Amino acid sequence: MVVTGAPFLPGTATTPAAGDVLVDMKPRTLTGAGLSYLTPSSWGGSRFRGTGCSVGVGPEELSPTDAVDEAARALAPTLIPLLLPYQQVWVGDASQGKVCVKSRRIGISWASAIEAVMCAAKRRGEGSDVWYMCQSERDAKQFIRDAGRYTRLVNQYLIDNGHPPIVKDVGSSIMVTKINFASGHTIEILPGMKPDALRGKGGFVIFDEAALLDLELCRDAADAFGNDMKGGRVAFISTQRGEGNEFNKLVKAIEKGDPSASGYTLHKTTLEQAIAQGFYRRWCQMRGVLWSAAREKRFFDRCQATPGAAQEFNCVPARDGEQYLSRELVEQAMRGRTMAPITWQLPSGWETKRDEHWRREMADAWIERELRPHLERLVPWEHHSVGWDFGRSARGDLSAAAPIALKDDGERRQVPFVVELTGVPHNQQRQIMEALLGGLPNLDGGMFDAGGNGSFLAEQAEQAFGDTIEGVSFRRSWYEEFVPKYKAALQADEIGLPFYPALLQDHSEFELDDSTPVLPKKRKKSTNGLGKRHGDAALACIMAYAASIKPRVSFAGVGPVPRRDEQDEGIW
Repeated sequence: MVVTGAPFLPGTATTPAAGDVLVDMKPRTLTGAGLSYLTPSSWGGSRFRGTGCSVGVGPEELSPTDAVDEAARALAPTLIPLLLPYQQVWVGDASQGKVCVKSRRIGISWASAIEAVMCAAKRRGEGSDVWYMCQSERDAKQFIRDAGRYTRLVNQYLIDNGHPPIVKDVGSSIMVTKINFASGHTIEILPGMKPDALRGKGGFVIFDEAALLDLELCRDAADAFGNDMKGGRVAFISTQRGEGNEFNKLVKAIEKGDPSASGYTLHKTTLEQAIAQGFYRRWCQMRGVLWSAAREKRFFDRCQATPGAAQEFNCVPARDGEQYLSRELVEQAMRGRTMAPITWQLPSGWETKRDEHWRREMADAWIERELRPHLERLVPWEHHSVGWDFGRSARGDLSAAAPIALKDDGERRQVPFVVELTGVPHNQQRQIMEALLGGLPNLDGGMFDAGGNGSFLAEQAEQAFGDTIEGVSFRRSWYEEFVPKYKAALQADEIGLPFYPALLQDHSEFELDDSTPVLPKKRKKSTNGLGKRHGDAALACIMAYAASIKPRVSFAGVGPVPRRDEQDEGIW
């Protein structure tokens, strides 16, 4: 069963194609307590053609005396935007399993926050708990903020009209990662992006940006959730990634009617379809900008001109061999941050010149002259992680190290500088590693290249700094897990990078291979003349980001060490 985002507006008619959903989106206006709001008349009457499957809340579920259900459908235009038609169809789909493949930034996650409140606010036996999972803690907390804002609105509406509230105390019921309702239900973020956390739970689970999650684990958890728990429901939301991505495979299976995807409904909304249904008008309204057809066209054309527009805005999965991290995306993260790498390039044979004492003195002098000043400029209260891609050859196989700082808002991260070492012996790399990690304020963790010769330095780092350091081998599964998360953080403007041409070049090396972003085997000549490169500095930045988002383990191995922004809840 497929629900498309074919352009339509309230009160207009379009001819649906085969497989579409017939929906009467003509709004009705309700008034009460001085408020006007809209609800889709289709919630009680939309049906999948040929299936007899009702979409949304049927009349039998809605009692005129149920104040919670009534208020949960009240959208006050002066306080919160009205749902657009494609959002109404998504929220109104009460199927046991539903999938939304969508353009970026068109408000599907926001609409799902409203659906979550409508679900959790209902009495036991009618509503349920709601669980939310995505790869970004920033987006997860934003989901709770959106749900909390809508909860406050509905709560005030009920109180103003003499009805019992849906939360007993707004101040204590709405928290950073959880909302407790008077019904006994909750809306809660799933901890640590682990689908296994669903075991033993019931209700409605939402997997957002599902293409970045381990979809096989998510679907296993979802199947158990839906089959074992009465009334269990599952929603998968995502923009497209690669053709071979598990999310796209699920989309294709639903479109083909494959038995493996039976029970799922599919929603698709491109940016063009969203704009046709009023998205840009709403965008202007929220920002106090005067709408015009010319502005709308410029907005659409600008989006379509960006690299990866087919994937990001048109619901078309990327093909293998395509560049994964576009120049424009990386340059956006580098804006206004010109910073040459801290380099030490040594000639072949340097390691045999004189004795180890002399080599150690030379490395110490380089550290004090080149590295120490940058460490002293770091913000002392910010938390830091580090990534290190190892290389040893004087012919261009460089080592790249990148620290990353978690900024005060707990959401953005900044790579302050990158260290590039060419032809530096193992012992001197160990000296530099100890100086770098020892000089980072509030070291949370690090990822080190533990493949081949890199195992030496990774082991030395683990011995010196404990099990906050993780040695990794660059298997396909590692790229599949962390590179898409890094790209998503770049797209969300959550990472700042220093600008220098070789780092930009390194990011451009990643390309899709069977929907997995990987580095090709062939090396390229460096733009800075320091031998050949293989995405080294970009890989160090990705490792640093990956280390910064993974749960930390204390030096003594007792348990997770939360970052400062996590200490209230401690679930990430």
